[in-house]
Amino acid sequence: MNDNSMMNYSEGKKLVPKIAEQLIIELFAGQTIQLNEIKARVEQLHQERSGLPHTSINHPVPAALGKLKRSRKAENPSLGYWKIHPTEDTSTEPTIIRSLDDFIK
Repeated sequence: MNDNSMMNYSEGKKLVPKIAEQLIIELFAGQTIQLNEIKARVEQLHQERSGLPHTSINHPVPAALGKLKRSRKAENPSLGYWKIHPTEDTSTEPTIIRSLDDFIK
């Protein structure tokens, strides 16, 4: 997704787990952070992008984190903390060149 479509992903929509999932990856890929901080920053960014607040009894962030955990994009290393795995875009590992053809690419 390019920056413009990502910025408009929230516009005019309620904060639901699907949107929260995208924002969590965008904000926290490669980090370990407290659940309350995730909730606060996801809500803030969603609102900054003209999103509407959630109306569910249950906050959408824990549901989004559960889905990320099931898809192995996140883990819950200790109570109240979540580790969001780096995405390909945020990975800091160096690229290993295995052949001259790889180097030329």
